[in-house]
Amino acid sequence: DKYGRFDRSWKKLNGWNPLFIPEGLTKDKLIYYVNLAFKKFFFRPRIILNYIRKIRSLRHLKFFVCAFLGFLSFVNQKNR
Repeated sequence: DKYGRFDRSWKKLNGWNPLFIPEGLTKDKLIYYVNLAFKKFFFRPRIILNYIRKIRSLRHLKFFVCAFLGFLSFVNQKNR
């Protein structure tokens, strides 16, 4: 294709798997840039402080720690 490759596997359509790979990029490079964007957004001090302010109980703390660990696991994946 002129603009890139499109994977028509709709079962993979979930917002996290790239189905369209633009010309000049590889799937791995595209995933790298998406993960970098997530990290740059969510690791800003303002965002982290907003999440810390939302902690109201030990249950909330546990939830946010689990979510944070899941997020780290996700953005550090090489292949999806």
